[in-house]
Amino acid sequence: MKPIIRMVLIASFLSAAALTVIPQKMPPVRIEGTYENLTVGKESGDLVGMRVMLIDGGGGIHAIVQEAGGGVELPDPATAEVDVNGAKISFTIRLAGRDEDDKFSGTVTTAGLRLQRASEKKPVFLKRKRC
Repeated sequence: MKPIIRMVLIASFLSAAALTVIPQKMPPVRIEGTYENLTVGKESGDLVGMRVMLIDGGGGIHAIVQEAGGGVELPDPATAEVDVNGAKISFTIRLAGRDEDDKFSGTVTTAGLRLQRASEKKPVFLKRKRC
């Protein structure tokens, strides 16, 4: 085979190989982090929203949760063990000022946490905060 033909064949093969995309397994989403949607009312100055901190410790993931429903400061935090299945989480927790436990489930992404309270129809999105 002539050298020029061999070079053309090799170049064609390498070009075709370069265009072929080998699917890469995406790294798992990091569950640990701080997620929140806290806002301050312009007129009232009241703090409204939720903060969820997911931390690794003691062989599992734990949630530290604060939910503000008005007022000038955050309520006491509540803690719970978190069940993790890939990027999906769930936990049961008794928040400050409540008489009953709340059940939550959600999905963690690189952008944040979409969290659903079992007693409500609409989930909330808590943005991931940078450390």
